[in-house]
Amino acid sequence: MAENRFDSGEALVAALAEGKLRSDHQYTGMVKASDKDKYVAFAPGSCDSGWIDVPAEVIGKIEVIDQVPCREHSHPLVRMEFKLDESNPLHVMAGQLIASANSRLSAIQPGHLATATRSATSVQRDLPSAEFYWEVEGSVGGCGLGGASLTIRSDGSASWRGVVNSIYENDSYCVTLSFFNSGGRELFAWPRFCSQTLTQDLQVWRNDNLAFLPRFFESIAIVNRRDHC
Repeated sequence: MAENRFDSGEALVAALAEGKLRSDHQYTGMVKASDKDKYVAFAPGSCDSGWIDVPAEVIGKIEVIDQVPCREHSHPLVRMEFKLDESNPLHVMAGQLIASANSRLSAIQPGHLATATRSATSVQRDLPSAEFYWEVEGSVGGCGLGGASLTIRSDGSASWRGVVNSIYENDSYCVTLSFFNSGGRELFAWPRFCSQTLTQDLQVWRNDNLAFLPRFFESIAIVNRRDHC
């Protein structure tokens, strides 16, 4: 049976290897098995933000929040506390790596918040599905979004489509999506996912590898979109 909580980094390393799933230093992100012995691969925010190898010995308590999509697969999303000993060079180096990765993530500032409501249920791929549409929203930072749509299906699969560009020719458009029922209660949220590298010309941005727990399908009524560039 998959475990939801671990008392040490060593326990997390063992659980990842088996396919299972206080310091003030607390971070949220994805984890996966590392290629390095007694390390955990950690991506703060999402799998698009870059993976770093964290020594198991600097990890304190871990809480598994959810299993979240990352392109064609998924990873555990966790909240971890780090127990850093400033007199230990390995701990200092690990702390610097973690802080650097987190600061890079924070440098991508959120843009406006947009909301879409569920359209009439339709049938695609012989599965019940529902659509969410966003009209032309303008831009955030140097990135532009010319409308977007999200299709969710009763089997837990989902597809995203947007029309995007960037005035700087070296950005990506990123979104974070949060899902709510008709009463406004948040059901779950996806970590940030991003487009291909953009140019000034409009491009179609597709992601057909998104997923959620199928039991939420009937309850999803509203999707909030937060933009990043």
